[in-house]
Amino acid sequence: MDPIYFLHAGASAFLLGFFIFDIILSRALFAFGAALFIYGFATQSMPAGWAILWSAVAILANLAVIWRSLSAQFKKPLTPEEQALAKQLNKFSKADFRKLLKITQWQTLDAPLSLTQQGEPTRAIYYLFSGSAIVQKNDTKIEVGEHALIGEISYAKGGPATATVEAQAETILLTWPLKKLNKAMKRASFKAAFNALLNQDLSEKLAADEARREAASG
Repeated sequence: MDPIYFLHAGASAFLLGFFIFDIILSRALFAFGAALFIYGFATQSMPAGWAILWSAVAILANLAVIWRSLSAQFKKPLTPEEQALAKQLNKFSKADFRKLLKITQWQTLDAPLSLTQQGEPTRAIYYLFSGSAIVQKNDTKIEVGEHALIGEISYAKGGPATATVEAQAETILLTWPLKKLNKAMKRASFKAAFNALLNQDLSEKLAADEARREAASG
């Protein structure tokens, strides 16, 4: 068989890999196409015209995949829950909110769930979309309601959990794993929006603490 056919087959397999989102299958096609390409080059010099043509096709294929990915990311409609969350977290731009959704894990609790243990490392920041959680620090126990952050103080200070927290049954809980969150925070606009959320949550909790102290003293 003329080696030129191996070159074309290899380039075609490589091109097809761009349009397959399954990571294992696409990488297998890339490897198969590269092997055919190498064999074709080893047995025959490819004319410059073919090399330019396949390079141009590869560029166009990359642009097409990028466009499709961006279109899917920004045009996918938000669910009612996501729309409600966007209103709650209104410091985020549309692009940054989409980025936040990518790392968000949603769950509705059928039973109480331990989120943090005082003095122990934390692995995530939690957000109470609805429901409540019991917060215990030393001998003090309070209940926090919807829209509260859990684990934000240890995250901001870079230390262990400052309280033991248990989310209550029927709570809709959002989890932001720290590894994924730290990666997202490399984007300046996302970091600014998330820090604004942390500051807002801290201000609300300080105001609530002050109100409880006044009520206790009164």
